[in-house]
Amino acid sequence: MYFKPKKIVFNSILKKVSFNIIKPHQENLNEKLITQLKKEIKEKGLLCPLVINTNNKLIDGHHRY
Repeated sequence: MYFKPKKIVFNSILKKVSFNIIKPHQENLNEKLITQLKKEIKEKGLLCPLVINTNNKLIDGHHRY
């Protein structure tokens, strides 16, 4: 079932940033998932962008990073 949101809670801006400015903060990564993601990204490309805040801190996409 799909629910259409009644309002947008926040505005998002997609923009390209240099990879080296991103600041990851998660240390416990699943190596098996990383291996699987590497294979899928090579085959299909990166389908979901990384999410960073205004301080360039990585919020979502630690394994893809």
